[in-house]
Amino acid sequence: MPVAAVQEMLALRRAEHTEAAEGPGTQNGAQEKVRAVVDAGYITRGMRGWALALCRSDEASFDDVLTGVGPTFAHFSQPVKVSGPAPDRFTRAAASESEAEAAVCAQLGLKPGTLASS
Repeated sequence: MPVAAVQEMLALRRAEHTEAAEGPGTQNGAQEKVRAVVDAGYITRGMRGWALALCRSDEASFDDVLTGVGPTFAHFSQPVKVSGPAPDRFTRAAASESEAEAAVCAQLGLKPGTLASS
């Protein structure tokens, strides 16, 4: 049997299985379900293809996976808050850099603050 014929047969079977799984009137049941799960942060967008395949082939198994996960990735879609002073670790790093700069200037006989930053 030619490989092209087998590939075509498998593609048709996959398409039939997809149509049967979603059924008429379900508003793209698997796609809607996966979209809702991605929006809720249970899975990432990169996992969408895997989730669609699993949901279409075995919806009960898909639901089982989600019950054990929880919205693990919800923080990925949250806006980043940038307000207030810099964390202490950044101010300490800047202070140690200025101490190092002062030490280099002292060794070279330069005034502190004369080194150019690049």
